[in-house]
Amino acid sequence: MDRLPDKGMVFNPNGCDFSSERRSSKLLAIVTMSLKQFFIYHNPHCSKSRAALAWLQAHGIEPQVIDYLQAPLSVQTIEELLTKLGLGVHEILRDNEEEFAALQLADPQKTEADLIAAIVAHPILLQRPIVVAGNRAVIARPTEKIAELLEV
Repeated sequence: MDRLPDKGMVFNPNGCDFSSERRSSKLLAIVTMSLKQFFIYHNPHCSKSRAALAWLQAHGIEPQVIDYLQAPLSVQTIEELLTKLGLGVHEILRDNEEEFAALQLADPQKTEADLIAAIVAHPILLQRPIVVAGNRAVIARPTEKIAELLEV
């Protein structure tokens, strides 16, 4: 690329003008998306999870799909997700599942380690869908929350 002396613009021989006047937040989002690997922790039986996957694909993103019911997550992976989400373990638990009541997970005596172990043993307890891009993640409810991962 060469700098044009009188305009302060950057000229790209491929014909793209990357001057600050032409740069848009949409372009930045596209560049950001192309630099990030997206993952979706997906339950194919869940309509919200299917909608999140469709949203990603409609926006030109082909995420790595992780069917966490078929391949349960490790303690370390759940801890990493919590960090990326910026949430506590209570916020990623599905309290309307039978396992939640059966395991008495509402008991205040349960530790964070107990709750994470319950998710490892019973992956249906994990809130879904979770979309990860780089070091950030969102629970995609509503689906439009995925757009937060595209912000620069």
